Amino acid sequence: SEQGFWIDRIPIPPFRSFYRNRQQPVCMAQMSPEIMEAFRSCRIFPLATASGNGEPNVAPMGAVYPRDNETIWIGNQFMKTTISNVMENPRACLYVWGPGVRGCYKIKGDVRIETEGKNYETMRREVAKVKPGLFCRSLLVMKVTEIYECLPGDHAGDRLA
Repeated sequence: SEQGFWIDRIPIPPFRSFYRNRQQPVCMAQMSPEIMEAFRSCRIFPLATASGNGEPNVAPMGAVYPRDNETIWIGNQFMKTTISNVMENPRACLYVWGPGVRGCYKIKGDVRIETEGKNYETMRREVAKVKPGLFCRSLLVMKVTEIYECLPGDHAGDRLA
């Protein structure tokens, strides 16, 4: 909508005006089949964001789904600071690691917020199916721009994509 809206007393500007001046990344990074498999083994994903003035925030996310090898959907059921940060600074970093996961990955990307449309409705239904009664307030769509190795050793911190 052209007027914008509110989520938890946080004003959300109209989509077109908010993202109009955002430069698109030069190229997207692609997640390998091994990284895509790692998502299926994780239950909780730490998501890091920062405000416009650099104040960091990390929050645990449960509704995280890779949609293709360049896109990750994150459902917003309880976010406050994360949404505010993404509005000010539409970048985020997702950590993929846990028991049963082969590998450890830091995934960075550009994020946009969706509160209507086909993608949002699909995510809203997926969240309700997994946890009946839980309401998905918005959808964060993360376009992957960088992927790093996080396992200890000689390759720790190496860029994978």
